[in-house]
Formats: sequence, C-alpha cells, structure tokens
Amino acid sequence: MPLCPCAFEPLSRSLINRYIMKTPKIIYQVDAFTTEPFKGNPAAVCILDSEPSITWMQNIAMEMNLYDFCLRFFAPAIGIDEDPVTGSAHCALVPFWYMKTGRNDFISHQVSKRTGILKVSLKGDRVEISGQAKTILKAEVFV
Repeated sequence: MPLCPCAFEPLSRSLINRYIMKTPKIIYQVDAFTTEPFKGNPAAVCILDSEPSITWMQNIAMEMNLYDFCLRFFAPAIGIDEDPVTGSAHCALVPFWYMKTGRNDFISHQVSKRTGILKVSLKGDRVEISGQAKTILKAEVFV
C-alpha cells in the first residue's frame, strides 16, 4: 500500500477522505483590511458547501503560511492608543490557544500600523517570544 508522504501512514480510503475534498474547491488569498496589495492582513478564503473539520482548516492555514492568530491591543485609559507589538498580550494568548488547540507553537501577526510577526511558544509556565529585528539607527553616546 503506498505511503502518504506527509503523515508516513498507509494511504487508505479513509485517509484520502479525511484530507482531500471530494470536489476541488478554489482558495483565494486576499489581503484583508486594505485596498492595496501586499498590505493589511493576508487571509485564505474558500467558499464551501459545508463546514470542514478543524484539522482541515488548520492544514490549509499552514499550507498557505498564514498566521495562527492575529491581534490588536488598545489601552487608551492608560495612554496607549494602540500598541504596535505587545509581548504581554502574547503571554496571555499563547496559553489560551494552547488550551484550544493542544499546540505549543504559533505564529502571530499583530495587526497594528507598524505590524509585527512573532513566533511564540509555550514552554512550561512561560511563553517564549522570538522574531526578526531590523537596526535602523547607529549612534555614539559620549556620556
């Protein structure tokens, strides 16, 4: 029996039915919340006749390299109109998403004006946050 390369399990009719739609569907990748291409929030849109399984939706999102979750953070009462990238919010959201999905690792998109893409992981009782950085200023201090 042939093997499914993605799962290394024998390819069976039930496995095919679990992962492959009976009729092909069109998936659109759209940039939401913007009128310009390559801005806003990338999202996959697929018009379906019925609700697919959560596993199917998560696999499509991973295949499309989309984010596991997106967020915005506002705290105007303490003078923060919108925080560009909020580590403390991620520290609360990662355990929440772990409880919902059973996964420890996520890719998050903070959808602020400045935006930020974070790799976040639940490590015991802590959240590890990582990502990219770009140096924009180099200076000398004489004090």
